[in-house]
Parts: sequence; structure tokens; C-alpha cells
Amino acid sequence: MQPDGALWLSNQVGLMTRFMFIRMGRYKSGKMMIE
Repeated sequence: MQPDGALWLSNQVGLMTRFMFIRMGRYKSGKMMIE
């Protein structure tokens, strides 16, 4: 496995998880505001 490939993969996973957490946070805050 090339170091560059592993680094790129970890970066992609980090971006995806961060995006998911942001979406979940917005969804939860929006739900709380509605309630």
C-alpha cells in the first residue's frame, strides 16, 4: 500500500464522517427547534 493512497483514503473518510456529523447536528438542532 502506498503512503499517499492511505493518506488520501484517511482524508476521504475524515471528510465523510465530518460531513455526516454536521448533517446529524443540523438535523437534531432543527428537530429540537421545531419541538
